[in-house]
Amino acid sequence: MSKGKQVVDVLQSHFEKSAERNLRFGKRAKVASDHLRKCFAKAEMGDGDDNPYSAICDLLDELVGEYADAAASDIESCKECMKAATDDLQKVVPTLISGVVPTAPPRAIPRHGQREVPLSATVDAQFAKIVMVDEDEQE
Repeated sequence: MSKGKQVVDVLQSHFEKSAERNLRFGKRAKVASDHLRKCFAKAEMGDGDDNPYSAICDLLDELVGEYADAAASDIESCKECMKAATDDLQKVVPTLISGVVPTAPPRAIPRHGQREVPLSATVDAQFAKIVMVDEDEQE
């Protein structure tokens, strides 16, 4: 399995679980709101402006809507992941760096203890004087 496919699968799983969780939280908020409304009715407190606690039920009802919106967003993201899983991911991620930089400049990177690579091999003769460290090294 390619890394791109693995990432898409992980994201898809995340969005599925998040959507389920948001739906579950929305149902819990709805049950709590309905329960409080029944309690207020039994206590003969009413469900209007005269009851200061009815605002709690209104807030819980708003939460139900927000959880539903979040779940819809997660489901949409999950669908996008499923679509990306079917697309050719190789078109998105370049596999060859030479496709981006067709002619990479030669670079010698000496490691500790390695002899120094002469600059004359990589620098044109007309520019050699510019990059020389000591003038005694002139040829």
